[in-house]
Formats: sequence, structure tokens, C-alpha cells
Amino acid sequence: MIDFKQIKVIVLDVDGVLTDGGYYYSSGMEISNSVITKRFYTRDWYALEQVLKTNMHVMIMSQARDGCIGNKINYLKIHSRSLVWQNAFNSKHIHYHTEVDNKYAYIGEAQSTNISDYRDFYKWEYIAYIGDAENDLECMQKALYTGCPADAVPIIKEESNYICDAKGGYGAVYEFCMHILEKRNNI
Repeated sequence: MIDFKQIKVIVLDVDGVLTDGGYYYSSGMEISNSVITKRFYTRDWYALEQVLKTNMHVMIMSQARDGCIGNKINYLKIHSRSLVWQNAFNSKHIHYHTEVDNKYAYIGEAQSTNISDYRDFYKWEYIAYIGDAENDLECMQKALYTGCPADAVPIIKEESNYICDAKGGYGAVYEFCMHILEKRNNI
């Protein structure tokens, strides 16, 4: 049986989990002039805010090299009026990492080095992980608790403790986080 109060950090993928996995390009004549955008779902960020209120950490990881998640995080840092977000940034309770080709190895580094001031939080027995594709599999096989969006690939669904009703980018993060928070409060 899972002890949900043991979860100290929620780790999530970006493309296909926090977004719908689509890339949107402007109509620049050359690829270097194009603008890449991604769509985020507001309720997912609300759920992450609720997680941060409990003093848990949030780690967002992506293989992408497009800068979209960094722009979203920086927007929250600058424009959010929520004290929860401001406190999370000041206390380093939220982390995002892009260009992570091997998420399993990256979390392993966070456990054994000073990548994070809170490296003790990044032990597998404290991690709830939500992913959608094969590059999340190793992490999901080690994490304490796992989830995936409704449209995740079959092997990830097989590995998940919780399969969301929502698709990636359409509330899967909201559903997963709120499920964990509900279970933590009921224990």
C-alpha cells in the first residue's frame, strides 16, 4: 500500500503531459524566423500551486530545447500575484530542467550531487512521477507512485498506478495532483 504522505516531490514531463504534445509554428519564411509555441492548460498550473501549498516540491523535466517551459516559468516568476508561486520560487520548491535526454540519469544525479539544494527530496521513494512516453519508463519503474494521461503510450499505461481520464495538456496534471492531494489528506 502506498503511503501518500511519503511523497515529497511530483516530477512531470512537459510534452504530452503538461501540454498536448503539439508544436505550433508561425509562418516565417525560414525556420530560424519561426516562433514555436505550446499550449498550457490553466487548471494544471492551479493543481501545481495546490501541491506547492503543501510544501511538496515540483520538478518539471523535458527533452525539448525550445524554451517554451522556461518562458512559462519565467512568466509566473514575474507576473504571478500568488504568494504561493513567489514563495515556491524563493524557496526553490519548483525546478524545471530542459534538454534532459535521460531523465532517469538526471534524477540520479540530483540524488547524488548538488544539482538541487534539496537532493534528499529526489530519492525514488519520495517521488510521484507522471509521464506519457517511452522516455519516462525508467523513472516510472523506480518512482514511489506513477501516473499518466489517458492518451499515454500503452507501455506507460501498464506501468502507471493511476491512469488519468484527461489527456495530456487537457487536465491530466490537474487530475494526478489532485488525486495525490486527496489521498494525502485521507491518510
